[in-house]
Amino acid sequence: MSDPAEGRLEALREGIAGFNRGDPAPALAIMSDDVECVVGPDLMNTGTYAGRDGYLRMIESWGEAWESVIAEPVRVEELPDDHLLVEIHQRAVGAGSGVPVEMTIYWLFGFADGKLARFHLYASEDQALAVVGE
Repeated sequence: MSDPAEGRLEALREGIAGFNRGDPAPALAIMSDDVECVVGPDLMNTGTYAGRDGYLRMIESWGEAWESVIAEPVRVEELPDDHLLVEIHQRAVGAGSGVPVEMTIYWLFGFADGKLARFHLYASEDQALAVVGE
């Protein structure tokens, strides 16, 4: 029997790899129909996006701001209530300016019934951890 946590981690790795090459299909495959996507207040294109269509709008808005975005997982931590916290080193190039930007952000994933129900992005680990249990 396979470990469900390991399966989730592999699905997330595939989703992040898809994101990096501009292919949303691997991420969409693990999302629930009503996935909640949130970009925290200290990041660009802040907002809440509902469902798979919301996820697509969210990443489309990044495409307008950034010529390229690469997300590299640094650390993954399992949290209570079927959550994973992923520390991400993100490299991006501004769409209009061409200016390169690097930052550390935190992606919070919440699962329900084997599907990704929550995908949040925050500028700090504390902001992401505050959401767990809500």
